[in-house]
Amino acid sequence: MFSRAEAGFSLIETIVALGVLATAAVSIGALSRGSIGGVKQLETRYLARTIAQQKLVEQFTSNVPLRADVLEGKTQQLGQNFIWTKTITPANQDGLFLVVVEVQLEASDTVLVRTSTLKGVS
Repeated sequence: MFSRAEAGFSLIETIVALGVLATAAVSIGALSRGSIGGVKQLETRYLARTIAQQKLVEQFTSNVPLRADVLEGKTQQLGQNFIWTKTITPANQDGLFLVVVEVQLEASDTVLVRTSTLKGVS
């Protein structure tokens, strides 16, 4: 006969161990899905910031004289469609204009990035 010490795991112990393992696996799966969603949001915001910075650089490298205006456009980055709005308004100081760029996803009303700068009249 085998003693209790040599008998191995009982059915109850095995079921409890499988339950603990299954709970851990489900928790890790949920955490992974949350992390992937977070990475996607960060990527989208990074692309929006890149577009906003590009529009500001275009403003500084353009030879077109500054005037108060609102410009809008659409840009596609990595399969995502973004809408940008560039608003140019006179600043409180003579010879300066405030340039504000806002970027959002095409299918959303939420502004992902809003950036601004001042540019003097050349």
